[in-house]
Formats: sequence, structure tokens, C-alpha cells
Amino acid sequence: MTPRAYQRTDGRTRPDRITAGYAFPEKAERTVAAIRRRLTAGEYADLDGPALLARLKDANQGVRRVEHREGNVGLIDLGLIADAMGGARVIGAAMQLVAHSTALVRDLRTCLGGSPEGAAMWCSYFFGDDQVHLNDIYDRPTGATRQYWTTGHLPAPRYTDRPVYVLTGSTTFSAGEDVAYTLQAHGRAVVIGETTRGGAQPTARATRSPRRSR
Repeated sequence: MTPRAYQRTDGRTRPDRITAGYAFPEKAERTVAAIRRRLTAGEYADLDGPALLARLKDANQGVRRVEHREGNVGLIDLGLIADAMGGARVIGAAMQLVAHSTALVRDLRTCLGGSPEGAAMWCSYFFGDDQVHLNDIYDRPTGATRQYWTTGHLPAPRYTDRPVYVLTGSTTFSAGEDVAYTLQAHGRAVVIGETTRGGAQPTARATRSPRRSR
């Protein structure tokens, strides 16, 4: 039996789209090869939409733990960055729990990525209003640039006048790197830890249908 692959209506498989659209063309072939190896191994077999949604809910929208440590230091441990729409209430609840701490630690050491909109929402808590231009994302296939700004309305108090520390690890990836870099670049957090994996590029969704590869 041959592995199932993603098939476009024009006959090209989904991994082939990476070659045309990946942020770094010179790395695209290695990325496609890695995806095909995982397809062959069946690692994507249970990653349909409902399964992913269920896993995200089970993971509490990425918030692994919220604690108050010695010295009234708040700690938020994130395993992933949830989408702003689906994760807003949980993100707000986490920030509400640390609202009265004297300093905050954001633990992103095992954060594997997530949504750029969610990253922007997390970052918004550390600025005073919706007038801060956080960063831009450039889309190579279309040549378009999307700006990300702080969010005007948040479901919990902002955390603007106290120190913030971000912990990173070798597995911190994608949207986790986005949050760490953005807060550091704006002088809003001190980043402490290891060099991250290096994958802070957005992804694109595409409808797929199962097909057997030749």
C-alpha cells in the first residue's frame, strides 16, 4: 500500500505547494522531503479537522499551567498559541489570575507554535492600548504584507507596568518565537533561555481530498 497524500484539483499534491510558497525557497525541498517521510510513516493519519479541534480543547487552548510563585511572581506556561477567536476566554482567564502579581514569567520552552492572531492577542496584554504596531507578515506568493497591531478590547486587565520575562528552549517554535521576539523587540520583555528552532513563518490552509500516491 502506498501512503495517502494531499491532492489538489490541478493534480499537484499539497507538499508541492510548499515549493512555490515557502518563505525560504532554498529550504523548501528539504521540507517537502520531511513531509513525505512522515506521510509514509502515517504520522498525519489522525490529524483531520475535528481531531485537531478536540486536541486543542483538551490542551486548554494551549495554557498548560498558571501559578503564583515565591515573591508574588506569576507564571504562565504555554504549550501552544491558540487562535484569538477560540482562545480569547482562556487567555483572558490566565491573565486575570496573574493580574496582581509583581512580575510575570511566560514559559514558552515547550511551545510548538500556533496562530499569529493568537500571538498578537497575547502580546497585546503587555501594551497600554491598540496603537502599537507589533510586526508584519510577508506572503511571498502574493507579495502582500499583513500588519499586526495590539488589540483594543481584552477580556482581562492589561499587564503594562511590571517586568515580564520570557523563557525559551530548543523546541520553542513558530508562534512561540513570534511572542518572544515581538515582546523583546519592543522592549517589553527580557528573553532568557536557549536558541529556538527557527520557524516563525505562517502556514496556509487548503482543502484536501485523500488520494493514493504513485
